[in-house]
Amino acid sequence: MEVEIKIPLNTQNSQKQIIKNLIKKLGKPISQVIQKDCYFQSPIENFWDTDRALRIRDTIFPSKTILSELTYKGPKQGDSLKIREELNVKIRNSKTVYLILERLGFYHFKTINKSRISWKYDLMTISFDVVENLGQFLEIELLQAKKSMDIEFIKKKIISMVKDLIPDWDGKEERKSYLELLILKEKFKE
Repeated sequence: MEVEIKIPLNTQNSQKQIIKNLIKKLGKPISQVIQKDCYFQSPIENFWDTDRALRIRDTIFPSKTILSELTYKGPKQGDSLKIREELNVKIRNSKTVYLILERLGFYHFKTINKSRISWKYDLMTISFDVVENLGQFLEIELLQAKKSMDIEFIKKKIISMVKDLIPDWDGKEERKSYLELLILKEKFKE
């Protein structure tokens, strides 16, 4: 299960300050990577309508090592934070899996490119994302969330972390995925 909060970062000063705060509070990042997320649409149903997603993610490390995974995301649950089922499987060759999905009738729908700097703290991953054509975001995700966990406790823990990292945070969060945000942005351009 995925439990996360995503904060859009609007001003250059706050972004620099957040990275300084992250380094000051959490130390050196555990990773700095480029991620390429290829999203697919089903031949049977419209994932946009059912609030589900199927993607292949290639994570590219500075050493040029590439780790790939296939991910299914279920519909969002609740009305705060972003809570949804997430199933991941590591794959050796994303190009082959891409072709398998195409042969089964799935088609490549959209690609999201981003750079990500990440830290680990307690049971959380804290990421500073720069998303192509969308901007910059702070994302805090609880690792290994289980359905039996107390969502209110998790929410308080995550929000406490956000307030610690962004003292002047206005409480606004983004429940939409990067894919949803990009699609909506493109629709408004039309």
